Amino acid sequence: MKCFSACLFLVCSAIHPAVASTNVPLLRDAALHLSFLRILVEDPVTKIIPQLLLGMSCVYEDQLGGPVFYEEAPEELVCTDSTGRSLKIYRVSADATKASGVGHGDPVWFAVAIQRPDPGAEWVRLRGFLLCAFADDLVELPAVVLPLLEEGTRVELPLEKPRKDKVALTLEKNFNRWNLKVEGRSDFYFNSMSVREENGLPLKGRGDLNSRGRKMRMWGKDYRVSARCRSLRVVVSYWNKRMFRKVPVDMKIGLGGAAIPGC
Repeated sequence: MKCFSACLFLVCSAIHPAVASTNVPLLRDAALHLSFLRILVEDPVTKIIPQLLLGMSCVYEDQLGGPVFYEEAPEELVCTDSTGRSLKIYRVSADATKASGVGHGDPVWFAVAIQRPDPGAEWVRLRGFLLCAFADDLVELPAVVLPLLEEGTRVELPLEKPRKDKVALTLEKNFNRWNLKVEGRSDFYFNSMSVREENGLPLKGRGDLNSRGRKMRMWGKDYRVSARCRSLRVVVSYWNKRMFRKVPVDMKIGLGGAAIPGC
């Protein structure tokens, strides 16, 4: 995949959004910051189409739970470039900036995929609303004991009502460590996992696996256990509900190296 990073010169957070969303409150005292911009060229091998990728972080003051993954239909955003061309918005998603242990006050991370601008464009302007989701109702699943087996261990745990799906726990040996993974649907809002040896000794995992597909998500860590340990006791916690907030955006972003007047 070929890509290059464009220079970013000015980001203006706006007060005049293009379209108003309904029945969703504004995120209080929200401030958007542009983190990166990349232009991807076509790649027939990976089937990537030419597009502009924007990454934005958002801090806020609302008393909410931690941000969780949400992918929206980009109906409330408009993007144009400096030539006047309207650009199609392919995808918009919001999530936390870290894989686990998300809580109140953690920033929201927005990712936006947009049609590639005209080759002669000097800037693009993104206007409208971004929608994000926050966790509510923290739930702990019953503790499960996973034996340390060379061939690995996998169990499925049902989630609390009204959900009818399950999450899978997989424990596999990885050289001198044990890799523990949690896998659920894309709308499973993982928070953390508590891991102890059979004698009650708490373990701290290393690394943060966070893999996301369109339908499934996976989280994982590696653990070093004592030589006499034969099993691990695992407790998984997750958020059972979510609430929505909207963030107005009006950003003009430089592409070619020249400073841009204010929005």
